Amino acid sequence: MTLPLAPKLQRLAHFFVALSHTSTFFLLPFYLQGILHFTPTQVGLTIIFFSLVIVVLAPIGGWLADRLGSRMLCTVGAVLTAISMYGFAQLGANSSQIAVMTPLMLLGLGWSFFQSPNLSGMFNAVEARYVGAVSGLTLTAANIANAMGVAVGSALFLRWLNYGLPGSVVPYTQWANDPEIFIKAFQGSWMVIAALAAIAIVTSAMRGTDQIETRKEQGE
Repeated sequence: MTLPLAPKLQRLAHFFVALSHTSTFFLLPFYLQGILHFTPTQVGLTIIFFSLVIVVLAPIGGWLADRLGSRMLCTVGAVLTAISMYGFAQLGANSSQIAVMTPLMLLGLGWSFFQSPNLSGMFNAVEARYVGAVSGLTLTAANIANAMGVAVGSALFLRWLNYGLPGSVVPYTQWANDPEIFIKAFQGSWMVIAALAAIAIVTSAMRGTDQIETRKEQGE
């Protein structure tokens, strides 16, 4: 079975977006509790805004994909994902809850514009007999990205820490005593993750037009 190029690029974009999400949600609770002294309840109430944005806007993303095509929306979603990672990289020792929620909500907006249109574009790009195979491959890519996201997030964070804090790392409950080293590690990690998310921008833009965009270009 040989699938067209477009679904492969779409799966690749999905992989890097999912990896960026998983890395972020691995690092963020450590930042919130270790640097900002958030309680577990505050962490949950902060992160939930990501999901609230998706609940409200994901159906709109799907609706727009049915009318505008998936390539533009997926590219915009990937751009918003990369921008949100840059926003996380600007957080510091005295950042407010609003400062944390802003890139979180932007990340949710990016996912809303990316996920449904990306799946729709993949399914529309292949014959009906290949839909099951594409669905399985997409799920596999997402699972691999989720597993790798934790590994990438932890590896990046520890690598940045090694530059400023050779030797053993103190428990996260003591990070606020000397936050500068840890903040630099968080910021450096999120900048690298932003670069990984940028790969999804390129692959989303390169995927080519889908059926909806082709019909619009033909004036149908």
